[in-house]
Amino acid sequence: MLKKLLISISLAFICSCSSNDSNEEPQQPSSSSVAETSSSSSLVQSSSSETLSSSSSGEPNSSSSTEQSSSSETQSSSSDGTPTSGTFTDPRDSQTYKWVKIGSQNWMAENLNFQTINSMCHGYDNDPANCEKYGKLYDWDAAMNACPVGWRLPSKKDFEELVQTAGGKNVAGKKLKTTAEWCYYDDCGNGTDEFGFSALPSSYAAGPIFGLIGTGGNWWGATSDEVGWAYHLVIDQASDGAYITSALGKKFERSFSIRCVEGENIDVSQEHFNSNITYSSFTDSRDQKTYRTVTIGGKKWMAENLNYATTNSWCYKNGYCTEYGRLYDWISVQEACPSGWRLPTNEDWENLLQAVGGWSVAGGKLKSKIGWVDKNAVEIGTPGNGTDDFGFSALPGAWIDGKYYSSEIGAYATWWSATTYSNLNISASNETAVLGYSSIEDGRSIRCVED
Repeated sequence: MLKKLLISISLAFICSCSSNDSNEEPQQPSSSSVAETSSSSSLVQSSSSETLSSSSSGEPNSSSSTEQSSSSETQSSSSDGTPTSGTFTDPRDSQTYKWVKIGSQNWMAENLNFQTINSMCHGYDNDPANCEKYGKLYDWDAAMNACPVGWRLPSKKDFEELVQTAGGKNVAGKKLKTTAEWCYYDDCGNGTDEFGFSALPSSYAAGPIFGLIGTGGNWWGATSDEVGWAYHLVIDQASDGAYITSALGKKFERSFSIRCVEGENIDVSQEHFNSNITYSSFTDSRDQKTYRTVTIGGKKWMAENLNYATTNSWCYKNGYCTEYGRLYDWISVQEACPSGWRLPTNEDWENLLQAVGGWSVAGGKLKSKIGWVDKNAVEIGTPGNGTDDFGFSALPGAWIDGKYYSSEIGAYATWWSATTYSNLNISASNETAVLGYSSIEDGRSIRCVED
């Protein structure tokens, strides 16, 4: 009884810690992660343009800095000669992993242990012995690009197939767990490992707090729910079940393990676009990034936030640039847009709002259909998503107030205007879109408009 009480208190403390606002100071992009780039004013090469349908999944991003594929050595085969298990070597760091075929899928049979930004070993001392045994823990953004070439982070559908093949959610946990290690002191809930998945209780991290090794395992998925929380697989020491949930999947507050599944990456950065809109696109000649565009009220707008690295631009908490774009201060925005595009003025923003129905409803019509949630309404599960009627596909990329993060991803979006210190603001808590003012030190998003 005492143990159960201690567990309840511990869990309550972890939940309380994870809900606090973060005041960590944003860091400028380091030379190791962002290449130095020239300003758009020095460009003579124009941006290329092409048509892009929203039904396209986009070109998958490789998680590896090399095009070398993972090497594989077959260990066992089925009666028809099809490999059912084996090993492969990650060419990035030469670590070797076991894999096993379960149903129609090839799964890693151990947790990933590849070093990335925002990955860690379990424990307050970042104990490498825990990485050797349990693999690393990753936040969601790091997890999205962590798997080696030819392997990817599993989708919700992948997890569903795995659980179903292992007998369904009520018994799959026991069949996927290892035959040892799943213990809270002397209270054990080990598995049978019938499929060779060999799930270990690697626990999790929630900010500075670590769960107890032995009590459970959590594995990131690549897809999100309507609020923008990521699906993940949960197996617990005290249960025979295996559950797919997004309840703890706040992408920037949790660190979980990774089991890669064989196959190409799922481009989740595209999932928020309106499938009923036919977008155009252009490629920024400075870094070869391609952006979707949409015409609203006679003006062609970027349909996603700019992600061009400049001095004094940041990724939210050193991640999330792929999906949400970068945050820029007032000085850096002046020459951030590519050749042929510019920062919109207040007049441009006002014309956009008028074209979609006026400021009182524009927020709802410009917001994407997923990803928006009012932090104060999270407890009752109320999202603040929009209808994205015009394909503007606004995402809640947060903002920086001087040196500190003043909002969380999911709650707010704010974009610079070329009119001095001005910006457009949209919130998850209402349907409005209003112009406001900012400090020159603030970090905000950019949507460029065509010249």
